[in-house]
Amino acid sequence: MQACIHCGAELVALIDDIEDWEYGVEWNSRLVSCPSCGLVTHDPPVRPDQIEQLYPPSYTAHTGASRSRSIYGGLKALLGRWGARRVARHIPQAGSCLEVGCGNGSFLAVLGAARGDIQLAGVDIVDVGVTDVPRFTFYKGQLEDVDFAGRRFHVICCSNLIEHVPDPFVFLRKCAAILEPGGVIHGITPDHLSLDRYL
Repeated sequence: MQACIHCGAELVALIDDIEDWEYGVEWNSRLVSCPSCGLVTHDPPVRPDQIEQLYPPSYTAHTGASRSRSIYGGLKALLGRWGARRVARHIPQAGSCLEVGCGNGSFLAVLGAARGDIQLAGVDIVDVGVTDVPRFTFYKGQLEDVDFAGRRFHVICCSNLIEHVPDPFVFLRKCAAILEPGGVIHGITPDHLSLDRYL
């Protein structure tokens, strides 16, 4: 059993046999938790070279599905507008925002429409050729390995992403290194006790 990356305690089994019911990705793992600090993670941990295998060609963030006119697309658009308003409050006039795991750029498109004064950037392991987001720069790769050539951002946002990175501490240190002084990391992560997970 692996040790907790936060406090070093031995992790214990929480949920066995995690399967991907949404996309049918061939991946077997289980959730483990730390009895000391409460951290929940995958066992075995996902290695950097395995991450791309977890996202099939039909993954909605890498397709047009999250911009579709379906009920699901409408709900995603509503959540995107709500999230964009929350993020926009932290971006100063003529500021900048980087989305880690930007996929097809749907969130950045909503943010850019709400704030025509800001510069937008995205990083993702897959380049789907986003061309319809104004004032946008794309970086391909994992955040931890990308060279931003000295560029810094007022806000870095990531949604349902940090639970997939090999080492959250390395990830957050990279975020801190490319944030403007006083900048904000805006993150959302799933709750392993949520109704969504049980379904």
